[in-house]
Amino acid sequence: MPPTIEQSKMTIKSVIAICSTIVTVGGLIAGASWRISSAVTDINNQIRGLASAIEDVRTHSYTLDHASEQALRTAIENPSLRVPDPRDPTRLIVVRSGGGS
Repeated sequence: MPPTIEQSKMTIKSVIAICSTIVTVGGLIAGASWRISSAVTDINNQIRGLASAIEDVRTHSYTLDHASEQALRTAIENPSLRVPDPRDPTRLIVVRSGGGS
């Protein structure tokens, strides 16, 4: 036999306890979501910073062409100095004419 209306009614204390539990669980979920969102934002900012730093290194790096040019200039300005060739460090850049300014 189904319960009567009087038997199926919940007490005010039960309703308050259920609502409090729902609010508490909702608050915990919202707090965890906030922390996760904050952590993800921090990670994204760190990734952007690293990407920017990598791009700076890539654009401002001392390339082999720059090193070769600098070694040649050094050899021309200082003919008596033994300057290794950056393209092949076992060889020296030799300036045969006096060079220099």
